[in-house]
Amino acid sequence: MNPVQHVRVKIFALEPVDLAGAIPVFHRWIQERVRPEMLIDVADYRHVPNGPGVMLIGYEADYSLDNTKGRLGLLYSRKQAGGAAQENLRQAYDAAVAACRLLEGSRSLTGS
Repeated sequence: MNPVQHVRVKIFALEPVDLAGAIPVFHRWIQERVRPEMLIDVADYRHVPNGPGVMLIGYEADYSLDNTKGRLGLLYSRKQAGGAAQENLRQAYDAAVAACRLLEGSRSLTGS
């Protein structure tokens, strides 16, 4: 049986999000090491219609406020997951939920 090599989980937003506000939030995540992965850089793709939005690039995984097909959400993308498929999916889901919780507490994303 081949291990799962790449896992992506997207949790859709229920309310509008200020993507520009995600840029300093993601930079803070890098500086303060708020996630367990090694995070490297932030990429701004807001100019791409229905595209990746704002991405937080990491060594093991990427996070993005993704607007593919016009459906905004947090996309967690694990690179080279390895291991059992069920474990990989659980890890990716848990990471996406944890990131959503952090984003929910970020005032710069809602403008409030």
